[in-house]
Amino acid sequence: MLCVAASASWPAGARAQLDAGARTQESLVHDAQQAERGASPAEALALWRAARAAGPTSRLARRAEVRIAWLEARDEGGFAPLASLMRVQALRADALDRAGLEAFERELVTFPPGRVRREARAVVALSWLERLHDPARAKHAYEAWLREPGLEPDEHHVATVGLALARASGGDVRAGIATLERGGYGARTEATELRRRARQETGDLVALATLFAFVALALVLAGRELVRASVLRRAFAPARALTAVALLVAPGALAYAYDPVTLDTFALVAGGGLAVVALASVSAAALRERRAPRARALALAVGATLAALALGYLALGRAGILLSLS
Repeated sequence: MLCVAASASWPAGARAQLDAGARTQESLVHDAQQAERGASPAEALALWRAARAAGPTSRLARRAEVRIAWLEARDEGGFAPLASLMRVQALRADALDRAGLEAFERELVTFPPGRVRREARAVVALSWLERLHDPARAKHAYEAWLREPGLEPDEHHVATVGLALARASGGDVRAGIATLERGGYGARTEATELRRRARQETGDLVALATLFAFVALALVLAGRELVRASVLRRAFAPARALTAVALLVAPGALAYAYDPVTLDTFALVAGGGLAVVALASVSAAALRERRAPRARALALAVGATLAALALGYLALGRAGILLSLS
């Protein structure tokens, strides 16, 4: 009984070394991997060392060397911080909720400065950004990571890029670009991508302004005649309606046959285009009813053309085609 009680009180690493004598190197490696998956880094380290000693010149020994070096570089606080980090990393994406992440974020403040705390900051920041989709919390988490002492160049790069993406995801793409430029990464791929997004945002604003301008122009030119029965009958004559439907159905069928995924983009273009054509037709009929100057009809035609182009731009942007072309 005393022996059992004494062995139960020994550290996990000591028990692993005691049991290693009669075990194969393969079984030790398997158990070391299981210990890591179970967030028991101290036990894993002892098992990896035992595996290395069981066959110092084998292929598995080289693998053990890598894991030993990895664990020994993260032994701050007697492995307690690393064990906490391993438990969080082992959670499925749907198992880490806001409360759990906030609790771990409070816990990592107690970790001693070092590699594990920096890696914990990275896990928290990435989880806020990509798992829980909270760019505001991600921004603060990336800023905390960048304040950690001893950041290596790769860590600084990843943290700066993450901060830029968090700011861009929060609606301020230009702040994201500025973050990369201040960090010295203005020429990197991430900065180029954010500049593309900024250009598309500007283009979207111009396109929306063009659509609103066309609607305002059509309403002003049509005036009160817009709702006259005679104007509506002329604008929506059966021949015109059939022509519009035919022009929409055939391209829609082709788009669906080519790739059903493109149907939503085509539906946006078709529906919006139909609205533009309908408004332009009604306004043109109202101008003819009033015998308005030809210049007004020309202005309406130009406005409708620009509105159709703006609608196409918005649809392509929504489908992600503009970003791939720019």
